[in-house]
Parts: sequence; structure tokens; C-alpha cells
Amino acid sequence: AEEVQEALAAQAAKSQAEVLEMLGDLPDADVAPPENVLFVCKLNPVTQDEDLEIIFGRFGDIKKCEVIRDRKTGESLNYAFVEFASREQCELVSCGGRAAGACVAFRARGSQ
Repeated sequence: AEEVQEALAAQAAKSQAEVLEMLGDLPDADVAPPENVLFVCKLNPVTQDEDLEIIFGRFGDIKKCEVIRDRKTGESLNYAFVEFASREQCELVSCGGRAAGACVAFRARGSQ
């Protein structure tokens, strides 16, 4: 039963990716995101890139932190991406899914 649920979930994810590809929101439905990049959501609107470097720097070497902003207004969209030097450093952040009041989630990964 669990295997069937996993297969159905995988098929649904593939279908969604194909729709996003057709709409032009995803360059390739089979592309897997980097394993060393962390998705952080529910950020305070005043959070800056440098703040994330301080918060997440204790887990490893940070290559890049980017709070995503509205192109027109420059205001934070309250989520960010943190790129670590390695996948292992990125995985250290997984501390119950929360860090410094923000929601932390790994980006979807391809097969390992």
C-alpha cells in the first residue's frame, strides 16, 4: 500500500512538473534542483541576505544567500534560498524544519 502511494505521488509530481514546463515556468520537467540549496520561507519582511548568512553560517560555508524580492517594488517576498558549499552542510540545517523563526525546507531532490 505504501509503495502504491509513493508511485502515485511520484506520478502526480511529474505531471505537475510537465504542466509547469508547458507554461514556461520550469525550463525542463526532469531537472533536479541542487542538493546544496535550502529553501527558507515565512521570513520577516525586513530580513536581509546578510542576516541569513549569520543565521545559517554556523552550519557550514555559505556560497550565496538571496532573499527573493518583488522586481518592481524591491520588497521582500518573504522567502529565500541559501546555497551551501556542500549537500552535507545543507543537511545539517534540518533541525525540526524550523530555524530562527523561519520555515526551513529542503528543495525537492532527484534520486540520490
